[in-house]
Amino acid sequence: MDDDWDDWQDDSTDWDDSEYPDEYESSDSFDLVPCPHCGADIVDEAVRCPICGEYVSFSTSPWQGKPWWWIVVSLLGVGATIVALLLL
Repeated sequence: MDDDWDDWQDDSTDWDDSEYPDEYESSDSFDLVPCPHCGADIVDEAVRCPICGEYVSFSTSPWQGKPWWWIVVSLLGVGATIVALLLL
């Protein structure tokens, strides 16, 4: 029985890893983006951050995530600027 084991170990067959690619070495590479909540690098198609657990939503709205008072002050500032320009 030991002779069979020795024969198997002495087999000098060269294995090519490209024949058996690992799952994480696939040709479909994902882009990494920062999590909007904790800043950790996550896959761009992730639904939730694996670090902080928050749901990921990348919004282009400038108002999303801002407190209501910030929006009111911003609108008042824009309105005051327009009124000042009209009075000149």
